[in-house]
Amino acid sequence: MKTTKTLLLTIFAVSATAQMAAGESHAISDLKAGQQRQAVARLKAAEENLARRADQTKGGARQVLLLEQQRVNGLIEDLERGKPVAPDEIDRALQRAEQGTP
Repeated sequence: MKTTKTLLLTIFAVSATAQMAAGESHAISDLKAGQQRQAVARLKAAEENLARRADQTKGGARQVLLLEQQRVNGLIEDLERGKPVAPDEIDRALQRAEQGTP
């Protein structure tokens, strides 16, 4: 009886994990379908804004802006190469770029 219960719980856990993975995969493919160009354009604008602000800043704040610029550039490169990027990752990067802090 205990073995059956353990087996059923394991099957349930694996099933739930598979459903979550499928949902995330679907979100990534949705981004590739039509929103990729828009995301790249928004990220490039954020990258340019970070570069402009970094040029006008000194010290540690400048380093933070440059680091954030590198992160945004990495996302742009991934999207342009067709690598999967989660939409929420793009949103977080845009939000951090707007704030200028990681």
